[in-house]
Formats: sequence, C-alpha cells, structure tokens
Amino acid sequence: MACTSFDHLPICVDLCGAKEQRQSHASGHCMYRFEAMWLRNASCEQVVADNWLPSSTADVRNLVSTISHVSSSLRRWERNVFGCVKRQLKEKTDHL
Repeated sequence: MACTSFDHLPICVDLCGAKEQRQSHASGHCMYRFEAMWLRNASCEQVVADNWLPSSTADVRNLVSTISHVSSSLRRWERNVFGCVKRQLKEKTDHL
C-alpha cells in the first residue's frame, strides 16, 4: 500500500492485541508513530538510550513494556523539541 502523505510506509506490530488498540483509540489516545524527522535531532537517540529498560528475560510482556516506556518518553520529548507539528503545518498551509 503506497502512502503519499508520509515519507515512509507504516509497519503495524500488534503485540497487545487488537482489542486493546481499539480501546486506546476510543479513549482518545493516538496511535504511536515514530517520525523520521526525529532522527535529525541529535537528542533523539539519547532519549531512546536513556529510556530503553534492559530486561533479564526475553518475553513479549517485557518488550511491550519497554516499547511503551520509550514511546511515552519520545512523545514528551517531541512536544518539548518540536511542539505541535501538525498544527504548525496546518497554519503554514492556511497562510499560503
């Protein structure tokens, strides 16, 4: 499936199950998306390194927990570094 509005093709990894995803959408949480533009900022890699929780066991629950922790940290980091990109893009597009 080609995507014309993003610079990448989405990959969907369902580690928690579709039911939890639907409940998350219903509660107003957006689906997590890693943005390629984040890699242009030097501190992105450090956010991941600081928040990746090493585990002594290699089970799916630990992986899901670690990914959730890193994604929450990246969302906070994105708001602080980039602000609201979608709103800024809409404002600039409307201005043009």
